[in-house]
Amino acid sequence: MLPHIHFLIALATLIPVTAPAMQVSTQAPLVDATGQTLHIRGVTWPGFDRAGLAAVGMRNNTLAQLLDRMQASDINAVRVPVCAAVLQRAPVAAAEVAGDSTLRGLDSLQLLDAVVHAASQRGMQVMFAFADGGCDDRAPLLGAQQQAWTRGLVTLARRYGGNANVLGIDLGSSGYRNASWAGNAADQDWNRVASRAAATVLAQAPRWVVGVEGVGSNAVCSDPERKAPGSNLQPFACVPLDIARRHLVLMPKLAGPDRDTTDAFSAPGFAQALPAMWQRDFGQLAIDHAVVPVSLGGGLGDGDPRDPAWQTALSGYLANAGIRSAFLGSWETANANNGGLLAPDGSPCADKLLILRHAWGRLSVMPAIGTATSDSTKNASGKKSWNSTFTGTATMTGSGYSGGALLLDPIPNDAFITALNSTQLNFGGIKAALAGAYLEVTGPRGKTTVYVTNLYPEGASGGLDLSPNAFAAIGNTADGRIPISWKVVRAPITGNVQYRIKEGSSRDWAAIQVRHHTYPVVKFEVKQGSTWTSLPKTDYNHFVGTNLGNKPLSIRITDIRGEVIADKIPALTEYGSSKPYFEPGNVQFP
Repeated sequence: MLPHIHFLIALATLIPVTAPAMQVSTQAPLVDATGQTLHIRGVTWPGFDRAGLAAVGMRNNTLAQLLDRMQASDINAVRVPVCAAVLQRAPVAAAEVAGDSTLRGLDSLQLLDAVVHAASQRGMQVMFAFADGGCDDRAPLLGAQQQAWTRGLVTLARRYGGNANVLGIDLGSSGYRNASWAGNAADQDWNRVASRAAATVLAQAPRWVVGVEGVGSNAVCSDPERKAPGSNLQPFACVPLDIARRHLVLMPKLAGPDRDTTDAFSAPGFAQALPAMWQRDFGQLAIDHAVVPVSLGGGLGDGDPRDPAWQTALSGYLANAGIRSAFLGSWETANANNGGLLAPDGSPCADKLLILRHAWGRLSVMPAIGTATSDSTKNASGKKSWNSTFTGTATMTGSGYSGGALLLDPIPNDAFITALNSTQLNFGGIKAALAGAYLEVTGPRGKTTVYVTNLYPEGASGGLDLSPNAFAAIGNTADGRIPISWKVVRAPITGNVQYRIKEGSSRDWAAIQVRHHTYPVVKFEVKQGSTWTSLPKTDYNHFVGTNLGNKPLSIRITDIRGEVIADKIPALTEYGSSKPYFEPGNVQFP
């Protein structure tokens, strides 16, 4: 067993490692108590942060088998996300540990003990991740459960602080969406919140280290580029954390095209610009601080076709920068966006492990990988036709029946509905292109059909946020998130299309929505004189026009298949209406 790690900062001679357009020092590697450099070749091992309250993989494998595979893959550390319910000794369903009879009957905390003990006995390092959030896949919010979070930090520190192979704790999971740095709201100022949390942890486990992620966009002392939540540590240079350097590990949370929807990924040659961005966001701090990046998701081509370029760019950046410690990917069966490193049979995907080994400095040159070298600048929807089968992850929500982003109210409260990720919702670059579409969704327990009523803003490519009844039809609600595939199908409706005229509409300005269509509508034209004028579609699922006149509107609408139908709408009112109203249509798509 390795001696207890408490992360001193090695004050070695500055040896710069260069890469194109950047220079990073390895002056501050992680070292153990004997002075030996410690390289974390880590993965995130999820499950204790989900509804099942058990590490992923134990339904079909023993704990020993899972750890054997990790070590055979050159992994020496696991980052274990934990939610508060685990620490309350919640019961664990027998199905969650069906692969290991020795674990049956254990409660959630006993099961966590067993995992930590087994990994430690093998000399593997363990780092907890405990966020201010729930037992689900949603991005956490600072202040949501602050007292429970603090109690959980104390429990983990007291219980595991004496284990020589437990490194410490990461104070976040996937980036707090509402976090600021040196902001006015005390409960959302990540600098102050993290500093206080670190003091709480270190009072119980004085030899631990504390991992602190970054924030997102619009932070102090940051460049104006859009940042994914958790990725931006630029503010640290201006307003440092009140955490002793020997106890501090900076842990930026990094998300590629499968998990993040920034416009930067659509730019030509986007991958070439990434190293300079990462250098600004966290690489510059590696000169005199321990930096251990965490990558969140990435299908390496299973989902968004741009992801391989992002993954190889990150691997090359870390290798060139000399940042040898990182938690990369997730130890679970892969889907389009979960960062899973495993094939359906539970074996590691060789191409994904090569990328990890290169980032960790175990391979001096990145081998050519067919699926990992593309630098496509098209989004996932641009690479696939509208009737393709998409894959991703489904979560569950009770919202969307009213007040949804696509303004499709009223919706029956027993309807099977979903929110859709922005990549496919805005298919082909058209805002709200798939609004009102019907999707046939396949999950672990079967198929169902759902109606797209809302935007899923945190959803990665392929992701759906299903209503509880829809989720239950295809999966186990206790899982909280399930792998899915889906495709657009003809709406199971009868009758003609319908038009919603938004409040405030008049002859001078109007927003018109088409609903009750058999296939989603992507184009709306109005005939003005002898000319057809195409009205732009908005992200709230209306087509907007000006100066439409005082006569009935001759219109032409086009669906996603390219089918075109013509209709007429009564003349708009002279003055803006105070409420939305509806007009019946006279046609329907074939």
